[in-house]
Amino acid sequence: IVPCARSVRLLARSLLGLLEAYGSEARAASLTELEAELNRPANEVDTYYLRNVIYLMHRIPRDADEAIDKELELLTRATSRGQNIYVVKEAIIPLGHIKTEGAVKVLTTRLAELEVTLVRKDISLYPMDEMQKTIDRIVTALARIGTPAALLTIARHGMKPNPLLGDTRARLG
Repeated sequence: IVPCARSVRLLARSLLGLLEAYGSEARAASLTELEAELNRPANEVDTYYLRNVIYLMHRIPRDADEAIDKELELLTRATSRGQNIYVVKEAIIPLGHIKTEGAVKVLTTRLAELEVTLVRKDISLYPMDEMQKTIDRIVTALARIGTPAALLTIARHGMKPNPLLGDTRARLG
């Protein structure tokens, strides 16, 4: 039997849903798996697996007493330059759930890096449209955090009228 792509996607979603049902145990396992996957050599990283592990981290709420330092460090690595753009986009979502200045700093840094890359028209690493979509996610994550520093970053980005950055004023809205 050769599974069709639709069947594989449905199976993957079902398995992710099952893992979500395990709650904090699955979240802890996801954090462990994220660290293991990020420690692999770049040519051995399974992008889909990495995205699914990160997906579980933002779908399963963090326990109130859970330390976020390790999570922030791993998500910082998952969003670093050179990572697959789809992994970066997935990792931005749980970063927006970490309402600390550390998360704001990471998101602000990633926003600045993408802005510079777009202004230079450097599409050697990521496609331009994917970079703009990633900026959308970063701005949304910063808005979710909502600290004065996060809102200031959004305001500064929104005032940049460069068309290469996409519709910055719409993001400001």
